[in-house]
Amino acid sequence: MIFSGLDLAGYKRKEKTVLSFINGGKVKILKGLDDKEIVENVILERPTVFAIDAPLSFPKKGIFRYSDKKLKKILDKKNIRYLKKSVLPPVLPQMKIITKRAIKIKNSLKGIRIIETHPTICIFLILFEKGIDIRKFISYKKNKEVFENLVKILQKILGYRLKFSSPDELDSFICAYMAKLFYKTDKTLYLSKTKSPFIIYNF
Repeated sequence: MIFSGLDLAGYKRKEKTVLSFINGGKVKILKGLDDKEIVENVILERPTVFAIDAPLSFPKKGIFRYSDKKLKKILDKKNIRYLKKSVLPPVLPQMKIITKRAIKIKNSLKGIRIIETHPTICIFLILFEKGIDIRKFISYKKNKEVFENLVKILQKILGYRLKFSSPDELDSFICAYMAKLFYKTDKTLYLSKTKSPFIIYNF
C-alpha cells in the first residue's frame, strides 16, 4: 500500500511545497510542484490515504473552526499550550491562499481518501509520548542543527531511514506517516468527522 502526504505552501513559495509517498519502508519526495503536478502524481501513485497539511474548510463563523478550537483544548489538556501558536486561523491572508489551494486540490482528486493533518503538532505529540523535551525542538524550522537532531530522533522512533534537506520535506513525510496511521492503527484522533476529517497523532 502507498500513503501520501502534502506540505502545502502559497503559490509564490513553490519550492516549499513538498509531496511525499510511503511505500513499505521506502520514502519518495517530490518538491516544487504546482497544483496540476500534485494532482497528476497523486493520481499516478493512487495512495490508499492522502494527507494534506492545510485546512480543508473555512470556519462557518469567526476565525477558527470547531476542529481548530478542539485542537487547542487538547494541547491545553496535555499542558503543552505553548504549541497553540502553531494552530493558525484559515482566514488569515496567507492561510486563506493555502486553504483555497488545498480545497482545489482535494476537489480534483476523486476516489482517493483525503484527510487533513497538522504535521508540526503531530511531531511534537510523538516526542511528548516518548518523554522527550519538546521545547528543545520548537525551532526546528529555523535552526539547522535542531532540525538535523530532530530527524535523527524521529528516524529511531518511527523506524524509517530519513534523509531530508528541509523541514518542509519532514513535514510532508509526517503527513504521509499520519495517513498510514489513520488507515492501519488507532493512533489517530479525529478533530472533525467530515468527509475529509482533520486528524492528529493520538496516545
